[in-house]
Amino acid sequence: MTDHERTLERIEACRELYIKYRGKKHEQIEREMRELGYMDFHRRVMYRRYENGRAASGWIERYGWDVLVKESLATDSMYSIGSAASHCGEAVPHRQGSTEQSEPAKRDRLEAEPHGSCCSRRR
Repeated sequence: MTDHERTLERIEACRELYIKYRGKKHEQIEREMRELGYMDFHRRVMYRRYENGRAASGWIERYGWDVLVKESLATDSMYSIGSAASHCGEAVPHRQGSTEQSEPAKRDRLEAEPHGSCCSRRR
């Protein structure tokens, strides 16, 4: 394996941990990278830093990891909304018809809102 391949492998491992921890817990990422065998890894490579009078972008900025975390969070939210509705069994189909809602329709809409212990954790 070439040095370039090892570097790419290191960056990929760090990226996966960064996404796993949703862009947080940088000290934990550093610990886990060292557990993976990257003994000389330091979390400062993830941040923008200034060396010899010039700025060097960190991996987060250079490889767009913040965007990946946001996409991951959006995907997770999309799945948790669907699973919350199916888990509670309170999903109510959209009602066609007049714009003025009847009392039962209003009640159905309110019942579809997150409630109880199963949904409160997802807020």
